[in-house]
Amino acid sequence: MPIYQTLIKKRATLRIVITILSSTIAIACSNYDLLQKLENPHSGNAPQKRGPLRIFVTQATYTGTQIGGLTGADTKCNTDANTPASTTGFKAMLALSGNRIACTTANCSGGAAENINWVMTPNTTYYRRDGVTQIATTNAAGIWPAPFTLTSTIDTAFFQVWTGLTMTGGSEWLENAANACTSWTSDGGTNGTIGSSNALDANSIYNSTQTCNQLRNFYCVEQ
Repeated sequence: MPIYQTLIKKRATLRIVITILSSTIAIACSNYDLLQKLENPHSGNAPQKRGPLRIFVTQATYTGTQIGGLTGADTKCNTDANTPASTTGFKAMLALSGNRIACTTANCSGGAAENINWVMTPNTTYYRRDGVTQIATTNAAGIWPAPFTLTSTIDTAFFQVWTGLTMTGGSEWLENAANACTSWTSDGGTNGTIGSSNALDANSIYNSTQTCNQLRNFYCVEQ
């Protein structure tokens, strides 16, 4: 076979190999990007791509003991009759010292670095359970800075919801250790702070305290 024909065949073979390698690399990069988004759902534009993040009120009510701590509360958020379908699940908006904190200073003056296992993410718009009705958009610290006015109430109906948060006296979004039903595990001897689901202002997060033997709902936030 003439040399030039051999060279032509080798060049064609090399082009095929390069094409296959390029396709393999492109697929690998695409799979890596997908894995990164699944592992870090709140990075980049992931929340917008996978749909609106929702907040809902549990249908079931619980006393402090019945909540069963944060683990029990999160489980209830994902098994409640009101829980909408979700690929990432829900967590309870129940503040707890050292475990689930929005702010360590009033209105998170230090930014999102103050968040500890917090349930809302910075600069994110949250919606009602229907996924259509906008509630409000968090700021860079992952909160609605008080005093705030929501676009829509978290629920149209009135429910008293456990939160464990303080929203008065310059202590906005601070966990209230004395009013978290002994880490959301007890009915007796302690109180819990509550909010109102149909309030458009800070009363949605905190408006009073009640004894922990009362049956109350709580908020669940999509992750």
